[in-house]
Amino acid sequence: MSVTGTVHDGLRTLSGGQYSIEVEGCLAVENGAAPDLLIEASHTVGDIYAVVRQAASKSPIEIRLNQNGSVYCTLTIPAGGTISNPQDGTLLPPLISGARVTMDITAVGQTNPGSDLTVSIRL
Repeated sequence: MSVTGTVHDGLRTLSGGQYSIEVEGCLAVENGAAPDLLIEASHTVGDIYAVVRQAASKSPIEIRLNQNGSVYCTLTIPAGGTISNPQDGTLLPPLISGARVTMDITAVGQTNPGSDLTVSIRL
C-alpha cells in the first residue's frame, strides 16, 4: 500500500521551507547564472518551478538545475508565458547535505529574452 498515494510508494518526509534562486534584470544564456546554493541538510523536494516578471518572446526560456555538477532537473517557461510547469519532486532524487546547486540558463527569448527570473524549490 502506498502511504503517499503515488506510484512511487513510501513516505515523503517533506521538511517544509523553500529555496529561491534569483536572476535580476534581462536574461541571457549563461552557465552559473546565479550564486551557488549550498544545501545545509538533506531534503526531499515537493516541487520546483520558475517564474519571470517579463515574458520571453518567440522562443521559451529554458533552465537547468544541477546538483554537484550533474543535471538535477530542467524547467521551461513557454514563449509569452511567465511561469513554468512545476517539476514533481517525487520524480527527483533528494537534495543532499553539503551539495552545491547551480543554475544554468540554456535558452532565452529571441526578440525579448525575458527578465527577473526566480526559481523556487519547495521542500
